[in-house]
Order: sequence, then C-alpha cells, then structure tokens
Amino acid sequence: MHCRVLAISKARIDKGGGLCDNDRTMNAQRQSPITDPLKEAIIRSGMAYKILERETGVQRSSIQRFIDGRQSIRLDVADRLAAYFGLELIERGSK
Repeated sequence: MHCRVLAISKARIDKGGGLCDNDRTMNAQRQSPITDPLKEAIIRSGMAYKILERETGVQRSSIQRFIDGRQSIRLDVADRLAAYFGLELIERGSK
C-alpha cells in the first residue's frame, strides 16, 4: 500500500495536551512519505517558529530540530502540524 500527502482545508487543532521531545535521531538518508511533505510545508510557510508554536502548541525548539534533521517528532506532534497546514495522508492504491 502506497500513500501520499495532499493539501486539504485547514483544520482546527486541539491546543491542549502535553508535548515532549523525542530522543531518537532521524535517518536523513531515508525518504519519508510523511516527514518530507511536512517539512516542506513548514519551510514554505515562512512562518516564525514562535508563531507556529503559539498556533499549534508544538515547541519551537522541537520544530527547529525536526527541520534541521537532528530529531524526529512523535506521531501526535506530526498530526498537529499536518492538521495546521491542511495535510492529509491518503491511500494512493496498491501496486
């Protein structure tokens, strides 16, 4: 099963809940169907990480380390960011 990320209308985000950093380092050599489009959306937005933190509840230091490829982010954090940027994972079909 292959999936791709498509832009959809911006969704509301639950700003509650605690977030923590993930200690694991990302493998920069691997291409990711979720990570790459999410990074692209953050970078293309040109939004200050401080504003993105205020809007999503995701710590700006976590966003910076994610963009730099120094750290991965948890799935719930990726969900918040993807929802904010209107990204959705959909099934592309089977090969």
